[in-house]
This record gives sequence, C-alpha cells and structure tokens, in this order.
Amino acid sequence: MAYILNGTDLTTYSIVAGHSDNSNIAMSGIFNLPERTGKCFYEWGDENSIEPYVAAGDLFFAGRDIIFHGSIFSNINDNLKTFYSAINAATGLSIFETPYNSASGYIKSVIPEYMNGGAKIEMTFREPVVVLTGTLPSTGSDKYTIDEIPFSSFVLYLSKAEALHNLPELKEQLFTQYGSEGYQITKRKNKTLEFNGFIVGTSLTDFQSKVSALYKLFSSAGTRNIKINDEINVDCFAVEGFTIDNVHFYGQVIANFQASLMAVNVNYLNYLFSEASEYILTEASEYILI
Repeated sequence: MAYILNGTDLTTYSIVAGHSDNSNIAMSGIFNLPERTGKCFYEWGDENSIEPYVAAGDLFFAGRDIIFHGSIFSNINDNLKTFYSAINAATGLSIFETPYNSASGYIKSVIPEYMNGGAKIEMTFREPVVVLTGTLPSTGSDKYTIDEIPFSSFVLYLSKAEALHNLPELKEQLFTQYGSEGYQITKRKNKTLEFNGFIVGTSLTDFQSKVSALYKLFSSAGTRNIKINDEINVDCFAVEGFTIDNVHFYGQVIANFQASLMAVNVNYLNYLFSEASEYILTEASEYILI
C-alpha cells in the first residue's frame, strides 16, 4: 500500500507505514466528519433547549487533521532532512494519496520519536476543505432509524446512547446578591445524545460508501430525527461532526463510530398494547402511537 506526498512515495525517505493506536492501518482521522464553524444555535433565556441554526445557508464546516503513523529505520537524520526539504519546497497545497483517500492540504507537523535503531514518525496533514458528498440509502421501517433510514442500511450499530436521559443543567443565572449565595431559577439547556457504536463494511469500497452516506446525512440542512428501539425519538444535529476510529481492515472493515449530537426535542414513544401486552396494529400492520 502506497503513501504518496506530492507524487513521491514516502518510502523514498525510508518512511514505512505503521499502525495508529488501536488500529491496524497507518491513518487516523481520515474518516471523521469535521465540526461546524460559525454560529450553530441560539439559547433563548425564556425557553428550554436551544434554537438550532440548520438552514443550508448556516452550514459551514472546518477542515480536519489526518494523521499518518510510520517509522524510519535507517539514516534517520539524513532522511528526515530530505523529507523536510521536500515539504518546505511546496508553494501551495499538497496532495497526500493513501490507500483510503486522496486529500489536498498541507503538512502541519512531523514529530519523530527516536528509539534504539529507528524512529516513530507522526505526520499531521491538514485538509482544509473536506468533500461531504454521498448517496443516502432508501427509507424503510425499523426500530432504529435516522430520518427514517434504518441503521442497518449504513451497517451502523448503536452500542450506547449515553447522556440522553440526564437532566440538563440550568442556563445562565443572572442575579445580584449580598451576604449569601444568590440564585435565579432559569430554563434548562439542551439534552445531548452521546451516540457510541460501530460501523462495518464488507470491503474498503463498501465502507467508504457507508461513511460518505453518513457525511451526506449529517451535513444536510435541517435536524436529524433518530429513533431508538421504537422507544425514543430525538431531533438533533451534529455541531462537532463525528469520529470514526479504531479502524480494522481485514478485507472487511470495522471501526468505532462516535457522535455527540445536540438534541432539540426528545420524545418518548408510547404504543397501544392489548391486555396481553401485545402490540395492537392497524390493518396495514403498523404500530398505533398514542
């Protein structure tokens, strides 16, 4: 697998690919959705939760750091000097080609960690503009959905939905008090859906397609509606993007997926049951929500 910077394979500098932490590939950050920039929401003092800014004209995204992990085992100082000279010779954005994508950006840093007989190399490549295109799967009926698209269409599995049941903290308290602790009873901030799970691809191409679809989904205008186990509906949006790490590639690809989603509304679903605790369905075999 080749790692090529501006047309030159990194092996030219005796740099060989290694593994990032908790992964068997040399790259980290390469599949992350960047965080948003600019004003993303507003907190009204007289209302609980927040007002999301999710119109198409409000959506701006930062770049992302892509980190390459490698090693040098011979002529460390000379090879690094040559490598640094090649980096500093760039007069515009550089192209970094990897087995997983091709990115346009610049080298932020190269940090060698010297050891007996070699050195570890951590190179951070900044990609200022990330392409967030993809094709969304079809909608369908399922207990776990995002905008009515089943999690299974992304081969995305939820492990934990943490913090969603917490009582949010109070908004800013404004008061004047002398001689004792003051307080003001205010409305509460938004809830947060800490989405922790994993995503699977049958091949690298399939994995890349699933990730691109998630880019498209979470970078689209409007809030996302996430249904969890036919029990909870959450209207939310991704300000901090999402991370995909602990990537393992065995022909198939499996990786951890994490997103901290700002919840606007959280609704608990109640369906109509019979006395025997069985779902009562419509003639079209659909659940009846009460």
